[in-house]
Amino acid sequence: MPALARAGAFADSLQHIKDALLKAQQETVDLKHDEEVQHTKFMQFCSGTIETKTNDIDELNAQITEHQAVGEKAAADALSFEESADQEASKAATGKSELKEITATREEEAKAYADVKADLEVAITQTEQAHEVLRNAHDAKHYTEPAEAALVQISKISNKLRYLSLMNTQTLSKLTTYLNKAKQAPTGDQVAYESGMGGGFGPVLQLLEELKGKFQEELQTATTTEHAAKEEFNKVSATYNKLIQQAEHNVETFKNKATEKRAISGDEAKQKKEKENLVVQFTDVLETTKKQKAEQERFFEERQMAMAKDLNAFTQALDVIADLQSGAFLQTSLLQVKSRISNNNDVAERIAKAKAYLQKAGGKLGSKMLLQVAAKEDVFAKVKQLISDLITRLTN
Repeated sequence: MPALARAGAFADSLQHIKDALLKAQQETVDLKHDEEVQHTKFMQFCSGTIETKTNDIDELNAQITEHQAVGEKAAADALSFEESADQEASKAATGKSELKEITATREEEAKAYADVKADLEVAITQTEQAHEVLRNAHDAKHYTEPAEAALVQISKISNKLRYLSLMNTQTLSKLTTYLNKAKQAPTGDQVAYESGMGGGFGPVLQLLEELKGKFQEELQTATTTEHAAKEEFNKVSATYNKLIQQAEHNVETFKNKATEKRAISGDEAKQKKEKENLVVQFTDVLETTKKQKAEQERFFEERQMAMAKDLNAFTQALDVIADLQSGAFLQTSLLQVKSRISNNNDVAERIAKAKAYLQKAGGKLGSKMLLQVAAKEDVFAKVKQLISDLITRLTN
């Protein structure tokens, strides 16, 4: 090839390399800027996540403390209500026991009254009957067997009621004397009636009237006492029943309140546990984000340094090409360009590592931004290969 043609071809190749270098340089500048923007966004995202999760954790911890306090108070209230329920149950049991004793006493009193009442009513009836028989005998002025039977019955009544102190010793003595005289008199003997009875049945009739009045008075007194006792018992019984009913009502009320408080305590414990689990989850996200942020900072610095070296290499290569274009062509200059380009072979390894990290972080965080950065093509690799090929041809 003629020298002039060779020089023209060389100049064209040199310009082609320069254009490629300028394009690669601009793309690297753009890529560096783009990564700075993406890095800033990612840092903002991490900082926002860290701030949000930190605030969330602080708020959750405050809520956990509140759930703890509310739950403990509810549990203490439940215990207090249960103790109150036990106290009311004891009060109701005591009331029932005392009412049972009072009722038993009242039943004994009622039975005693019924017995006294029955005895007094019999005594009154028999006294009235004896009085009627003797009154007839007295009016006839004749001692008859019915009259004697009536006197004997009166004797039985007097003996039966003696324990009630309804017949004093004097009255009993008069009746006994009179009965003995009546028994000695012949039946139907008017003389015996007049002499043996000492003036007929008048004294006995008077005694019978006195006895009847005393029996009636005692019956009235016993009845009044019974009615008063019954009324008092009804009042006391009503008071006890009211107390027992109120106590039993309080037992149910306190038990229901205790159940409600136990439910609240359980619900607070459940919510506390759920929020503790959230704290664990948020803490994991927080620590992971902090770690990724630190790793991104480190990789970003390495990446920026690598691209700064690339730009420096572009500048040096362009300076050499400028020298070549000015006519200061030396083979050593070509070799120098190739050497400077070749010395940047470690960039590919750094870029591969950076891409791998960005892909991992982008996938874990779900960040399309990081995945897009990781997918960008290494433009400098093509330029290096092009320059290397051209310089090899020129130097050969």
